[in-house]
Amino acid sequence: YIRTSGKESSDRVREEEKHARERLVALATTAFAAEQREQAKRVLTSLDEFMTNFEAILKIQTELNRVLNDVMNPLGDKLSAKLADIIKSAMDDADMSGAANAGMVQQQLMQARINVNAFLITNDAKLVETSEQQFKILQAGLKGLNEVTNDDARQAIVAQVIKETVAEFEASMAEMAGKYAPVRA
Repeated sequence: YIRTSGKESSDRVREEEKHARERLVALATTAFAAEQREQAKRVLTSLDEFMTNFEAILKIQTELNRVLNDVMNPLGDKLSAKLADIIKSAMDDADMSGAANAGMVQQQLMQARINVNAFLITNDAKLVETSEQQFKILQAGLKGLNEVTNDDARQAIVAQVIKETVAEFEASMAEMAGKYAPVRA
C-alpha cells in the first residue's frame, strides 16, 4: 500500500489481515501449550493495533488526496492560468516589465507547488516551512507585479489573486500539514 496507495493494495492488506486473524484465533484457542495460546493472543492484539493504524492512515490519505485534488491543484491551475493571461496581456501592451515579473511569479508558483508535492511524498515537516516561505515569496512577487504593471485591469486581476488565491493556498497547505501531523507522530 505504501508504494501505490491504491484500493487494490488496501484490499489486499485487509484480505491478508483476515487470513492472519483466522490462523491466530485458531492458535489462541487450540494450541496445546498455554504459552502458545497467550502468545497468539498478544499477536492478535498487535494485529488489531496495526489495522487500527492502517485504517487511520487510509482515512488521512483520502483526506489529503481530497485537499490536493479538489483544492490545491485547481487553485494552482487557476492561478497559473491567470498569470499566463497577465503575461500575454502585458506582452500585447508592450509592458515587458509586467510580463517579466508575471513570469517570475509563475516560477515562484511552480516552486511552491513542487514543495507541496514533495511534502506529500516525504511527510517532511521542513517542507511545510519551505512551502510557507514559498507562499510568502509568491505573495511578495504578486505585490511587486502589481506595482510594476502599467494597466489598471491587470492590476485589478493581480489584486484579486493576492486577496483570494494565495490565502486559499496557505490555508490548504496548513490543512494538509495538520492532517499529516498524526502520521509523523
